[in-house]
Amino acid sequence: MSNSLPYIMKGMDVKELEPRSIEESELPTLIAFLNDSLRGAYNWSIDQEYPQVFNKTSLPYLRVIEKEGKILSHAAWRPIIIKTEMGIFKVAVIGSVVTDSNYRKQGLSRKIMESILVEARACGCEFSILWSDKTDFYQQFGFSLSGSEKTAIIDKKLMTTPSQLKILDTNQVSAESIHRLYQKHTVSSVRNALEVEKYLNIPNSKVYTAWQGNELKAYMVEGKGADFDSYIHEWAGDIPALKILVNHILQEQQRKIHWMIPAHSVNLLETLKSEQIFVHEGYLGLIKILNFHSIAAKITRFAKGHLRFTDFYMEERDEKYYLGFGPRALEFHQLEDLTMLVFGPQYPSEIPAIDTNMAKQLDLIFPIKMWIWGWDSI
Repeated sequence: MSNSLPYIMKGMDVKELEPRSIEESELPTLIAFLNDSLRGAYNWSIDQEYPQVFNKTSLPYLRVIEKEGKILSHAAWRPIIIKTEMGIFKVAVIGSVVTDSNYRKQGLSRKIMESILVEARACGCEFSILWSDKTDFYQQFGFSLSGSEKTAIIDKKLMTTPSQLKILDTNQVSAESIHRLYQKHTVSSVRNALEVEKYLNIPNSKVYTAWQGNELKAYMVEGKGADFDSYIHEWAGDIPALKILVNHILQEQQRKIHWMIPAHSVNLLETLKSEQIFVHEGYLGLIKILNFHSIAAKITRFAKGHLRFTDFYMEERDEKYYLGFGPRALEFHQLEDLTMLVFGPQYPSEIPAIDTNMAKQLDLIFPIKMWIWGWDSI
């Protein structure tokens, strides 16, 4: 494939152009376009910030619309694997959606988004997630503000017990140790130590680790390029060691710290609330279900096998969606409404007029425990 496709001719109407992937030779041009469009105020390149996105192995997932060698619009996506108690999910994460300011409002980003969603489905992705404040635009594609994200706002020292932990403030730490501790999360993306090593080199990020001898007891990451300033978006370890790290970060940075926490980290959240730490309730992101039947099969298997709800079902009939037990069912006319129940933040017991016993049972299933860590966002 050449840099300019045959159908891209001089004078062609921009609206007639179609999205495509790029070649390796075009990657520098794309990165320059994104740096100019999205990172003009920073002294690093966007490929340093997203090492798993902008590299030669990810070319099929970088979509552009260009004319005569000039990039007009772009969006990136990549499939990741998320492990949960309900099984493994394949997820399409989307980001860096941008159109040249001279070519906006001509449907270019819409074309790219539509092409990505088609590709993600074909690739076997079961749902897609992105992060943006342009909710109205993405709701047109069926995305819903969904999922639960708790943010503890730390403005005072937490209660700790005396400890001999050694605290290090450096990104030059063992990727293997970080990866080993990260794998203890019950809900996480599937990574390897090499990927962690690349993440550790992301500009404008601070890595804090707590060690007992040669054993890593906890780690926290604050910042990620242009994102997550003052936000701890990656962490792992036991609660006492994490609290010691938070106190250290608070002392070092001399400002409030925002600690992003999954809703299923119940013990940690209860510990923080017991110390009168304010926890903000938010959405995880904009989520769109791509394969209802695959998700429904995994949820049904969990409900029947793990919870012994043998009469549970979750199915599509006549362009409507149903879930329930035997003759008792909830009916959803749109997949977007169901998305907020499957991933949260809505609980079945919050639905008006639902049967009390049915609500108690469904609350054990929904929302599913799902989380995307900060290093995986694009």
